[in-house]
Amino acid sequence: MTNQRNENPLDKLFVDNKPLDLAILANLIEDYVQLYADTSEIELTEKWDKLTQRKKILIYLLGRKALKESGKLPADQEQATPSQIEADTGIKGNSVRPTLSRLLDERLVRSKASDKGERKYLVPNHVIDRIYNEIAEKD
Repeated sequence: MTNQRNENPLDKLFVDNKPLDLAILANLIEDYVQLYADTSEIELTEKWDKLTQRKKILIYLLGRKALKESGKLPADQEQATPSQIEADTGIKGNSVRPTLSRLLDERLVRSKASDKGERKYLVPNHVIDRIYNEIAEKD
């Protein structure tokens, strides 16, 4: 008989965060952004301009994830507030917030409150495949 007394039956319910496939992330955003290692800035390309606002926001958040994964952005700065998204992308806040709300409802982004009370958003690793399929669809 094995020693099962030391094993917690709840342990089988827990999973680690899905590992991020860096190749998929790179393929997903490479046509739409350029990342600057020295400043951690995201430059948006002409192809990005042709995306829907929803896809623009997803690509922007994935650019932040790529900066974080490359060690160019601290992990606690991967998330972005609607104000940051507006400032960095030029998308008006009255478009950013409802789009983020829909993405949150669809579980394509996660959010938490920032120190200033504004919500901060990021794309969780486990939805990268769903976003890849969505971005690949013609606008």
